[in-house]
Amino acid sequence: DYWSEDQILDFFDPFVSELVSKICEASPKILGVSLNGNNRWLAKRFIKRVRQENDNIVIVVGGYDCVYHDIARHLFNDFDYMIIKEAELTLGPLVNALVKGEKPSDLPGILSRYDSDNREWTGVPLLKDLEEAPPPLYEWTDLALYQSYLRNHLIPITASRGCNWGKCRFCAECFEFRMRDPKSVV
Repeated sequence: DYWSEDQILDFFDPFVSELVSKICEASPKILGVSLNGNNRWLAKRFIKRVRQENDNIVIVVGGYDCVYHDIARHLFNDFDYMIIKEAELTLGPLVNALVKGEKPSDLPGILSRYDSDNREWTGVPLLKDLEEAPPPLYEWTDLALYQSYLRNHLIPITASRGCNWGKCRFCAECFEFRMRDPKSVV
């Protein structure tokens, strides 16, 4: 709950301002923000500042706050596009359309501010074989950024997704259980 308190958010204002300045200086067409219950309020401040500096940047959000299409918009509403559930099958085509200057609407698995008022929601299937989604490449960043407060280096590895139960409405692991081949994880 600390992450929703003004004094905590105010503490990070100088860092947010510096980040917004660098992003706007780079002038990307698209900015992606991963949302979860802990960063939601900080993300709201961050996106508001980005829009104040450059309202041409398309804001795409996703993450644990964006699992249920009927709830996600109420948790966070400052976006151009919101990826619902997993992104492997939807994010690529969306980014390709946005890079071409298109403003697609009513897309399966995605909410947008361009959707029609009478839109009927359609989701997308989950990626069944996790081997089809290669592990992240970290060659574009400094690995020293991935460390704990004790300076232990940490690189996230996803060995599985989902849950055998998969019916809890409060949990973001509410999908059918799937796992990578153990050899590819190692």
